[in-house]
Amino acid sequence: MVLLSLADLLGKRTPPINQELLKKRVDIARTLLEATFESPHNSFSPNPLLRGDEITRELGIEPGPEIGQLLEALTEAQVTQEVRTKAEAYEFIRARYRILKESKSTQTE
Repeated sequence: MVLLSLADLLGKRTPPINQELLKKRVDIARTLLEATFESPHNSFSPNPLLRGDEITRELGIEPGPEIGQLLEALTEAQVTQEVRTKAEAYEFIRARYRILKESKSTQTE
């Protein structure tokens, strides 16, 4: 799944690819793969800081694919220690949702 995420990024973008975004994705992939092979299972599958229903209430949106994308991104952020608390999780989800909305609006233009 980690490598598919990288392939998806490379497949969706037309050259030139934003190097900062690519570096961030590669760093996340590296961390996740290292966690898979070098760390105990607990650190790779952290207890979720937020549930889908909490996200829908916070963002005022209906359940749907965006919730799954946000939960996946939040799990990655927890594994990489980018997010450690529930307050950080809410902040992360709000920021990530803004990015998702912006991405959708540029794809429809």
